[in-house]
Parts: sequence; C-alpha cells; structure tokens
Amino acid sequence: MSPTPGEYKDKPIRLVVIEDSPIQREALVDLFEEDPNIQVVAAVGTGKEGVERVKTLKPDLVTCDIGLPDIDGFEVVRSVMAEQPTPVIMLTATLRPKWRKDAFHALTLGAMDVIEKPELSDLNDKEWRKRIQRQLRFIARSPVIPHVLDRIKQRTDRLRAQAMERNEPTPTPTTPRPAPRPLQAAQPSPAAGMELLVVVASAGGPKAVRTLLEGLAPAFPLRVPILIALHLGRHMGASFAGFLGQVLRAPVVELLDQGSFEPGNIYVAPGRKHVEVVSRGRVRIFDQLPDSTYSPSLDYLLWSVARVYGRTAIGCILTGMGADGADGLLAMRRSGALTLGQDEASSLVYGMPRVAFELGAVGVQQAPHEMPATICEWLGVSGKVRM
Repeated sequence: MSPTPGEYKDKPIRLVVIEDSPIQREALVDLFEEDPNIQVVAAVGTGKEGVERVKTLKPDLVTCDIGLPDIDGFEVVRSVMAEQPTPVIMLTATLRPKWRKDAFHALTLGAMDVIEKPELSDLNDKEWRKRIQRQLRFIARSPVIPHVLDRIKQRTDRLRAQAMERNEPTPTPTTPRPAPRPLQAAQPSPAAGMELLVVVASAGGPKAVRTLLEGLAPAFPLRVPILIALHLGRHMGASFAGFLGQVLRAPVVELLDQGSFEPGNIYVAPGRKHVEVVSRGRVRIFDQLPDSTYSPSLDYLLWSVARVYGRTAIGCILTGMGADGADGLLAMRRSGALTLGQDEASSLVYGMPRVAFELGAVGVQQAPHEMPATICEWLGVSGKVRM
C-alpha cells in the first residue's frame, strides 16, 4: 500500500539535490525543505560531486538537473544505478531546449520520472508546491522495482529466444507474481468495431506508457488511433512525443487544438492543457477548466471519450498520484468500453489505478507489459505482441 503522510514523521526522506545554478538550487532546497517530511542532506552543483554524495550519504531520493558543467545528468543516473541504486527524478529546464528534448532518455537509464523545473508561477502556487512535495515523498518510498522487473523481463526474453532456436519449451520468469484480483463487474466482450485507445497516467507514467507501447509495437500500425495524456510540464508534451517516436520507430505527434487524430498514429496531449474529444477523430484543447486541480484533467478527457465513443473505445489508467482519471474511467466502463488499470506490484505510485479499481472502473488489472495482449485481443490482432 502507498504510505500516508503520517508515516514520514519519524523518518524524513533524505534527499540529495544536484543542480548547477545556485539560484535554482536555492529555490529547490527551499521548495523541498518546506515539507517537514523531506530533509535535504546535500545540495551540490556538479554531477561528479553529486555521485560521490549519493555513494557516501546513501539518500532515499536524488533530484538531478540534466545539463551540468562536468558530467551530464544522464551519466549521473548511470553511475548512481551502477554504484548505489537510488530513486532519481530528472529535472529539465524550459530554457534549455536541447536538454528538454532529450530528457526522457533518462528513463532508459533508470530514472524514475522526469519533471520540468518550476517556473516562478509554480513556485508561487501553494497547491503546486504541495503536489511536487507529495510526489517526491511517494517516489522516495518506492523501491527501484521497475528496473529490476525490466531486467527480469529482458533475461526472460533472451531465454525465450534461445529456447526457440533449440526447439525447447519456452521458459517462464522465475519471480513469483501476485495472484490476479477478482473483477468487480462483468467485462464487455471483444468487439470488432473498436475505434480508439486512450491511455492516461501521472507520476511514473512516462516509463509505464513506454512499456505498454513497446509491447504493442509489433502490431503497429494499429487500426485505431492512440491518445496519451499525462500530467506533464508545460513544455514537455512535444518532448515526450519525440522520445516515444524514437523508441517505437512509429509516428508520434503532439495533439493540436481543433486537430484530427487518425488510425495508426499516436498522439500525446500537450503539457498543462485540457483535452476534450468533441467528435470521432477530433479534439479541442484549452487552458482553463473550472474546479480542475490537474491539467490536463484526465477525468474530463475520459468523460468525453465515453460520451463520443462509448463501447468502441479502450481506456487504460496507469501509475499516478491522486485520483484523477478514476471517475472518467468509470464513465467509460459504464458506457461499455474495455477498461484496464495498472496493478499495484508494477505501479511506481499506486494512487490513480487504486482509486479506479476501488470504484469498479477497472475491468482488467494488469502490469503494462501484460496489457498489449489484452488490447490486441479486443482489436483482433492477437499473437502479434511482445509478452
């Protein structure tokens, strides 16, 4: 289960901040230490010094800038994961387009998440500050399990390939897996008329989305469009789309206001903008939504999908903090759509998927690398995905 804030009082999270700008470093330390559950044990300006502090201090969490004066943030992640595996959150600045463009590459090296550096408006927003502090607390208490599972899966894939060459029985992972949870309501049946796949996530979402889409990649191009919405920074939608496009070798673009979305393509919602599906194949993108805590509002997006597509859509809710998306996924399930939720064992933050599951919004609960087989069964392309 995810820890509650009260569990941190006796043992604050020990954090190392690696940031080359003295002004940004001071602002980050002030932001983090405002939370009594977070203790900054070191704040340094170079990557090499940061790696050394991590090795000697053994913190619970590291935040790291990408552009550093000696080794860059990518090399910091490689070194930390090799020498002292610790959850790392990468920070990218909007004023450094080069680093922003490559930021999500850090996920392939072991970083837990990528966050855009706060702007002045963010630092003056009390709710935003609380959300970032809460996000750090959750990630710090999450073991570096996703990377272990990745290594197990890679090893299993190698063994499977070797066994196929020798015509031996296919090996299975040796690690125990939790028993599947019972469904809370009857599921719809696979339908030939599926028209849309929508995926939402928050903290830890970029890595989970990548895993899901890599599993689907052998079946690309799909005969349905894929819409992806995450709680990303203001300038990071296009960056994430570019990262996915490189990894998947598939067309991935950022959604445009009043734009259309076509089968076979993957679309990423722009950061901090709301998305509404207004008709089949068309979206509206806008800035303000009354009473919305998060931007984009994942609930609002999924409600619009339920209204327009009904039972011809598939909805997936992945790792994330809070409850955004749970009500919207419930609306999709009530409209007859197939709904999937990430399981607790594979979630970096089992918040959004947990709330969705408890509401009865989740029809199938799986890890991201298991979802492609279910999705492709509904799309009629079974047998073409990675397991």
